[in-house]
Amino acid sequence: MNTRRNVEKIANTGLLTTAVEKMKDRDAIVIFAGIPEEQESEGFDREQLSLPYIQNEIIAKFCEINKKSEKKKKIIVVLQGGGPMEMPWIDDVDGVLMTYLSGCQGGKATADILMGNANPCGKLAETFPIHITDMPVYENYPSLDLDIHYKEKDQIGYRYYESNKIDILFPFGHGLSYTKFEYSDLHTEFIQEKQDDFSFKIAFKLKNIGKLKGKEVAQVYINNELADFGKVSLMPGEEKSLEFVLTKKNFEKYSLQDRCMKVEKGLYSINIGSSIRDIRLEKNLEIEKEIKRELKIEPVHYYKSDIDQNKYNRDTPLWKLKDIAIMRPIIAIIRAVARNSSDEFIRGDRMEDVVLEQPLRSISYGTSGKISASKVKKIIRFLNKISRK
Repeated sequence: MNTRRNVEKIANTGLLTTAVEKMKDRDAIVIFAGIPEEQESEGFDREQLSLPYIQNEIIAKFCEINKKSEKKKKIIVVLQGGGPMEMPWIDDVDGVLMTYLSGCQGGKATADILMGNANPCGKLAETFPIHITDMPVYENYPSLDLDIHYKEKDQIGYRYYESNKIDILFPFGHGLSYTKFEYSDLHTEFIQEKQDDFSFKIAFKLKNIGKLKGKEVAQVYINNELADFGKVSLMPGEEKSLEFVLTKKNFEKYSLQDRCMKVEKGLYSINIGSSIRDIRLEKNLEIEKEIKRELKIEPVHYYKSDIDQNKYNRDTPLWKLKDIAIMRPIIAIIRAVARNSSDEFIRGDRMEDVVLEQPLRSISYGTSGKISASKVKKIIRFLNKISRK
């Protein structure tokens, strides 16, 4: 579905011509697009952020025709999928409705929003980058050794885009509405509760200044990191007071040097807004002294396997065994089971990839008991024995 040939095929069948002809007497055009199941599902990572080539081409085609038309149409794109997507046509459409994976009643909900019977009130829980190359993990994931290297450190997700002031498609917390909201009358109070404990109270007013009932998600950030949020339903003209109480834990970060949670002394920027890049109210807070808190962490118990001494253990992924001659019959059984368990949405080869990412301990239930748990243990012992020769 990613070749220009498919676009030409659709054009040749007359489907695209028919659709273009029908748009001439319409006031608006709604295009449904999204990520197909074979590119996005549980058990494997997406390899790209782009929509299938054919979808982008069709959207671009409608936009191109619309630009040349005497009577311009409203073009709305409804997207379905589990995460961010590149939108090279974003400047040529009038609106985008991101429905994510909305379930069996998603069609009705989408229709209600498009027809104005419901007001969209959702907010993005992630940043939408312009292009996949803008992502912090682009150059180091997946790595050549197939291990995951968290080179972005604490700059995960929206923190990376904000700290580096990178241009994006849509920011964390973003979401439009058919009405408008006004933030006002900010009041704050610093409360010193104990010698090394404090809280910071925030109060402000939120008003629906539009003509429709709507819900707003007010977001509180400390130095560009989400600290708290609240969703409020408001009738047209209605105003409500909101209050948030930030505690010492909201200001803490783990210190590698001191091996504890720590509140650094200094100036903190407290921002309240409709998204991380739509700040409506601001206040600075000065913390005058450093505060440390020891962590009481329970010891981590790993599987009882000599991971350091042995090359293979319960957590070794199956794909690492496919080139070992004695394991080929077992891997063949696993591949066959995976292939037969695929459905109309996920191809057999894709399902094989998903299964081969599973650890050795999954062989027993992955083969429906054909290879028992006790046999798996024997396989692991044998693999480690031959690996030492």
